[in-house]
Amino acid sequence: MRVKPATYKWAPLALGLILVVALLAITMLRGEWSPSEPTVKCSLKSLSGSGEVNVEYLGRSGFKTLKVNLSEWGEIARELERLGYKGECVIALGLTTCPYCKSLERFLAQNYGGITMWLYVDKSIELRDAASKIVMLELKWGVPADEALAVPNVIVIDKNGTPKYVIIGAYLDKKLWDSLLYS
Repeated sequence: MRVKPATYKWAPLALGLILVVALLAITMLRGEWSPSEPTVKCSLKSLSGSGEVNVEYLGRSGFKTLKVNLSEWGEIARELERLGYKGECVIALGLTTCPYCKSLERFLAQNYGGITMWLYVDKSIELRDAASKIVMLELKWGVPADEALAVPNVIVIDKNGTPKYVIIGAYLDKKLWDSLLYS
């Protein structure tokens, strides 16, 4: 019995569709993508104004609320833009030799994609200078000195570029990060 070639006309399309669905399923099972989580993008461009905002702080000394001067933060925002800020919502200070920094970097990349701008202070003088300005600002806000100088040191900003949270340490809890990024 001879089969006509027209019978297999849709086979490549069906095979391609099956392959796409399989790859999507594997990606979702590995936790690299979830359709329920929107892409997180933030902008420093819309940051304007003066005054103060409350920023929640989490560090070794516990939780507290910090008062952040927006005009001072605006200076840091301009510095981050000069260094290549591309809409990330997490600004992180770290060392390339710090295992906690690397584990946090992997965790955030696996669960949220490219949302973090890492300022590895041992990579260049520009990054060290920017990190130094952030640390000085955190000290002014009331972050304890031993914690402001620790890494990883993370500032989460909202979609408008305003700081929302300062977090010292490598917290690898997806529920915590979901609440920080999506609230």
